[in-house]
Amino acid sequence: MIQAELHGKLGGDARSASERLEDLLTSSVLGTLRYLGPKLGLLPVLERVQAFPHSRDGLPIDLEQVTSVEWHFWPKARRPNGRGYDECDLLLVLGDETGGKNALLVEAKYLSGKSGTGAVEEAGNSRASGDQLARYLLALRDDRFSCIAGTGARPLGIVYLTAHVAPPKTALQESLSELQRHGVGDGLFWLGWRDVDRALHPLRSEAPPRSYAIMDILSLLERKNLRAFRGVRAFEGRLPGSFREPEQRWATRPRLPASWRTGE
Repeated sequence: MIQAELHGKLGGDARSASERLEDLLTSSVLGTLRYLGPKLGLLPVLERVQAFPHSRDGLPIDLEQVTSVEWHFWPKARRPNGRGYDECDLLLVLGDETGGKNALLVEAKYLSGKSGTGAVEEAGNSRASGDQLARYLLALRDDRFSCIAGTGARPLGIVYLTAHVAPPKTALQESLSELQRHGVGDGLFWLGWRDVDRALHPLRSEAPPRSYAIMDILSLLERKNLRAFRGVRAFEGRLPGSFREPEQRWATRPRLPASWRTGE
């Protein structure tokens, strides 16, 4: 929650309730991952990212080589026309042993979907887009995010983090089509909140205090109905009375009438 508070996302402005919930979930989950260190928190989650449209592919880097992570919550990017700015939820800079840096955006949703679709008309601006994901990715590729401008970080793409149980193909295809209109054919990824749960659930036995942070995230995701399916538990205890063997026992086998025995 502290990241949402620091960036003014919890104030009583004109932002909708759903936007505040998304910002709060982003801050509570991703902000907590920040304190676990990359190997324990973030990287197991990023391993579950799926490329779109080739869902079997993940991020185009070796995550085992990542040694450092810079976290930039709600970074701002100048719009191509110089009027105003766009703001994504999170920008990650993944560093490796060679000093290389890879920039990855994350746009998180909970109750709502992405904003905007298709192209927009702006005089003298060939990079304008009404699609939220395409707009942010174009800004990353054009080096317009002020927090990393001029650092030489390689743009990896944008991860669309949603509450869906499977990739929202219609929304992602809209963004991909808009990116292709600008000559960009890759860099679009998807991750589900339940994938975060799947990644962290095996780590809940870590030693305190890290286990406290992991359990808090898992508890929050469960409260938001974003817990991953973990199979059916084995039944423990006694069956209800209607399923038990009958309590009554015949002292002797009852003798049937002769007509029943002979079928007459």
